[in-house]
Amino acid sequence: MAAGMETTLDRTFRVYASEDTHFFLSWIAEGTDGTMYTVPSEPGGWHRRRVYSGSKDGLKPVTPEKAHAIARFVGGDRVEANSVAISSEIPATEVYSYTSYTDAN
Repeated sequence: MAAGMETTLDRTFRVYASEDTHFFLSWIAEGTDGTMYTVPSEPGGWHRRRVYSGSKDGLKPVTPEKAHAIARFVGGDRVEANSVAISSEIPATEVYSYTSYTDAN
């Protein structure tokens, strides 16, 4: 028996993958100051971010779930007084996933 499950995220972080960066070594994220940053994919990587100087044309948004996990992992989801965090102003989108399970009865 299969059941459909709808998941809605309360916010979606603006995190992108670039064709120019090595997969999982860094991410591109928009800060709450409107600046695009290259962020190392490591705990606390947001604190070692650098201004992104590449083209926005090659950027691909990651899924909302992945963006949320990345923002949390690199520490960009924390908003502190007078600091820049990863922007989350894009309205959340609905993501549908289907889970199969076997009824034990």
